[in-house]
Amino acid sequence: MSDNPCKKCPGEISIDWFVGFFEGEGCFEGHRFSAVLTVSQKEKSLLERIRKWLWEEHGIYSGIYTRSNKWGATSRLAVWRKSSLREIVEWMEPRLISERRRAQLKKWKKEYLNA
Repeated sequence: MSDNPCKKCPGEISIDWFVGFFEGEGCFEGHRFSAVLTVSQKEKSLLERIRKWLWEEHGIYSGIYTRSNKWGATSRLAVWRKSSLREIVEWMEPRLISERRRAQLKKWKKEYLNA
């Protein structure tokens, strides 16, 4: 029996994997005075593995919130501490492939991280 019950989880999570996953599934959010990076998924176990990796490997605190609607339950991983966001941005800047995502990151960083 595998100790990796998550269908979408890699054997090992790495910065490269995380950035690629975020590029495809994540969201840059900003609200008046705060910045947040989020990823929403139906498969909560994937977000739990990412959350554990962020904390144990990088000391980055994140939260997972789950809500249900008529289509089922969706979980959302969120990172909101500015020091953590800045570290993740450092990972993303050289690794994002999509020009659209690079432009989103640049705009979000300028508006919400004052950088």
